[in-house]
Amino acid sequence: MSSVLIKNGKESRFGRWFTDEHGLPAFEYTCDQNLDPYASVFTTQGNSNLHWHQIGNDRITAIATNRGDINVIESSRGLQWLNYFEPDRLCPGAGIAAVIEKDSLSADIYREGDVARGYRRIFGAGYFRKIKNHNGIVTDNRLSAPFGNDPAILCEIKVRNESDRKRTIRLLVFFGVNLHFMIPAMIYATAGRKHYIPSATPGQGLLSLTGHIPLPLCFDAEAGRTSFAERFVFDAETGKPGLAVLTPRYTGSKRPARETPAKKNYYPYPLFLAALNSDDIITHTDVSEIVNGDGTLKIPEQRVRNNSAIRLACLCMEVEMTLGPGDSASRSFLFGCSEKSQINDIIEKYKSPESSGKDTALKQAAKWANATVSFSSEEMPASDAEWLPRETFWHSYYSRSAFLQEDIYNLHYVPQGGPYEFLHGFRGSIRDLALFAAGLIYFAPALTAELIEYCFRMMRRDGRLMYASMGCGLTTGAIVHEHPSDLQLFLLWALTDYVFFTRDFSILDRKFAFAGENHAGTTIRDGITLALKYLYDNIGLGPHGLIRAGDGDWSDGISLFVKNRGKFLKHGESAFNSAMALYVLPRTADLLESFDSAAASRARVFAADIKKAVLNCFNGKWFYRGYDGAGSPIGDKPLFLEHHTWLLISRILPDDAAAAVVKHIYEILDAPSKFGQYVLYPPQNPMLNTYIRGWDVNGGVWFAMNYLLSWGYGYYDREKAWASLAKNSMALKSQVDPNIWYGVWSGPDSFNADYAPRPGETYYLLPTPSTDFPVMNLNRHACHVAALMRLCGLEPRPDGAISNPLLPFTGFNLETPSFSLECKNGASTFIRKSC
Repeated sequence: MSSVLIKNGKESRFGRWFTDEHGLPAFEYTCDQNLDPYASVFTTQGNSNLHWHQIGNDRITAIATNRGDINVIESSRGLQWLNYFEPDRLCPGAGIAAVIEKDSLSADIYREGDVARGYRRIFGAGYFRKIKNHNGIVTDNRLSAPFGNDPAILCEIKVRNESDRKRTIRLLVFFGVNLHFMIPAMIYATAGRKHYIPSATPGQGLLSLTGHIPLPLCFDAEAGRTSFAERFVFDAETGKPGLAVLTPRYTGSKRPARETPAKKNYYPYPLFLAALNSDDIITHTDVSEIVNGDGTLKIPEQRVRNNSAIRLACLCMEVEMTLGPGDSASRSFLFGCSEKSQINDIIEKYKSPESSGKDTALKQAAKWANATVSFSSEEMPASDAEWLPRETFWHSYYSRSAFLQEDIYNLHYVPQGGPYEFLHGFRGSIRDLALFAAGLIYFAPALTAELIEYCFRMMRRDGRLMYASMGCGLTTGAIVHEHPSDLQLFLLWALTDYVFFTRDFSILDRKFAFAGENHAGTTIRDGITLALKYLYDNIGLGPHGLIRAGDGDWSDGISLFVKNRGKFLKHGESAFNSAMALYVLPRTADLLESFDSAAASRARVFAADIKKAVLNCFNGKWFYRGYDGAGSPIGDKPLFLEHHTWLLISRILPDDAAAAVVKHIYEILDAPSKFGQYVLYPPQNPMLNTYIRGWDVNGGVWFAMNYLLSWGYGYYDREKAWASLAKNSMALKSQVDPNIWYGVWSGPDSFNADYAPRPGETYYLLPTPSTDFPVMNLNRHACHVAALMRLCGLEPRPDGAISNPLLPFTGFNLETPSFSLECKNGASTFIRKSC
């Protein structure tokens, strides 16, 4: 079966996978990051040993760090951190528990050597758990994002006296407050960034620089965000026992009206902290009472309370308790942000018997188990049976817990994540959101419908799709992506897959407002027509009959792989777009048939014309990647992967051409790579040496394309398809690159090839340092789910039928919230569920 041997998928240098007390996969992080040398890896701001995990629900996301704190982000009016870690502004993060006894304070954050002293950190599905011994008083602090749509973090702390004497302590619970709005940044430049332009050798690279650009040439993104945060003060309300509310108030001279789209959020929601099962609570909202100048916690000072215009604020509560030897006590708190009118309702929900008590964690675990994907097979090799079920659950958890909500659209969406979302402040692009929808459809269909509608909100009246959204209700082409040529195809793919699988044809009648407009007067049905018209008339075909490339197809950098970029932008052609169209357009025509037969016919004719042009691109071994706009083919000598995935998936190739493509992909891009597959080989010398050889789209390892390859392989060689899935696993990545933390439980969209400089790490470019936020990219997670679904036979058809599985064995069980699929001896039983 699989030729990929994964020796031990549970253990890594950073910790171990295990099954938690609720029966779900979890990762115990055991690295002592200040003492273990491999914990520190390259970033453009200098080496860093900061590692983190994602917890979230349908409204908020939080990073849980190896420091022991969390930072929460929400997107109701654009992306905004609520507890941005910034010691200079007296914010050491949030979710910190501390024990105060007499004149000493001990917090459950990491200190060098803590691991040897029993400090535990557990990254779980929806939670982050910390256990620390404070001189005989043990705190077990579980921070979770309650499953569902509440913008809140639940903090449940168990305190146990493991000493031999009675102890009277004060338990302190601290949530720092530091609003940090993600003002969009085209180039992510900061005062601390040291590396901008990668160079394998001195003198090579854009502008012949090897790294540093003087900051005055760039905008310091984080300084601008901090400057905006400094324009807010907080008015505190602490009159109600066990509840503290901070209302942000903008103090700048001007701000737009609340309903006006803007790059910044001038109207952030109030923040709150509530004690759920304690009455005798002392509350602190002025952070100077709690935090020292270096960002460490201190024993609270007693000051005259000032509840208005607090510049540096926090939400902190303390409660006294006396515990005899062996005694324990539990306290629960709820942190969140919401319209003030909704705060009490949210809190009461978690005070109710159904949402509180000793079995809260069990109930939350059950909800995550029922909201994710499970896969099992008695026919899998033992090595695959160890990692695949775990990673399938984990990838579906990470995908499902990434959802956020934008109130200006009243829609949920999933971000691409990584540096694009969390450093640049962009939400997109549509191609990525469509790739994620290909997996999310099967286990979060209602949210996926909102995601698709969100993408249509980025459409202009002429059918043009904007590259990404940003700020509060704005869209952007990010300057260099003003004319991408693939977005319409990706959106139509996501829509047809959704409709054919869910049978929810009513989505076609949903009305949306065009980008930059407020009136929702156009249906998605009409949006299909507009997208196709833009494809036919604005993007169009080039001299060789392929769809034009514009300033990029899936590959943002394809225009830099030619000699004359100007000619490419005008006349360049994309085999990627054309190959994808051969799969997407016939399916779109099937959808159109019931209400616009003329449009369906035109889509089929357009696809037929493209097919002839695509088949003419065969060089006897593989197919050209396109044409450079000056008459020459791209990809005659180097082999590009991305367009070949769609050629295999569309099944339009003659048998001899398909066999040649599979053979050369395997021999050149697949077999030589220790992990994943190269997206290109040999790498090229792009314009101005923008991309290092073996990095990014110049030969790196890309999950989006590799999972499409697993699907495409499945039609021609099921053993290769299964091996491809294993070759892109987190278990194998931990084995191949044991000293790189990202890749163990999450990762970026792309890793550097094993022959490249900094092999196995991720890339950095002038605008985008993926090295600085190398996890939580959904290409790593949602694409795994999509590939597995396809290999299990989930390829939605117009009639709703399920295709035949593409696995190298006949027996398996696949369970999601929306269906169950059991295959035994080649016979499939598919049962839909209501969800």
